[in-house]
Amino acid sequence: MRAFVAVKVDATPQIGRTLFELDALRGSGVRPVAPDNLHMTLRFLGEVDDTRTAEIADALRWATEGRAPFEMPLVGLGVFPDERYIKVLWIGIGEGGPRDAIVALADAVGRELERIGFSPSEFTPHLTIARVKSANPAKRIRRMVDGNGTTDFGVQRVSEVLLMRSTLTPKGPLYDIVSRSRLEHAPEWSGFTREG
Repeated sequence: MRAFVAVKVDATPQIGRTLFELDALRGSGVRPVAPDNLHMTLRFLGEVDDTRTAEIADALRWATEGRAPFEMPLVGLGVFPDERYIKVLWIGIGEGGPRDAIVALADAVGRELERIGFSPSEFTPHLTIARVKSANPAKRIRRMVDGNGTTDFGVQRVSEVLLMRSTLTPKGPLYDIVSRSRLEHAPEWSGFTREG
């Protein structure tokens, strides 16, 4: 399966309005993320054998063990890789404690996944809200970014980490939840042991 680790993000009214605005650009090469598909990726795993599901789920439970849920403010718009060549439009995370908390959670996830053989990967906290397939809408998107550099897009409560399966289709990806690891949750273990 094609898999990734994420936290779910709800479409706040502010995000919903931005997605609606982006939907008007769909014909010019912009593909907004469906509201039900909003998530922050903590680690992309790529193609993973289904037989490793329980092992990965246990690693995520180790990563969340003893961690309290937290509030994550969503603030400002930005783009990847830069404003001259826009491929992704994203919402940022507020500075300070909340940003530190999501980075620490992603680091813990990364450590546990590396312990079971996954390669290291850098985490940049952001919420992807659209992918850009052509240069046509670049000027409009730059205006959106310039006008929303500090916009408050609401607050998201982070209370669980999800192992997700992604199925690519012509209409966009379909996501299924494979396992949930709740923050401050004492789970039933599958039997895999944690080494090191």
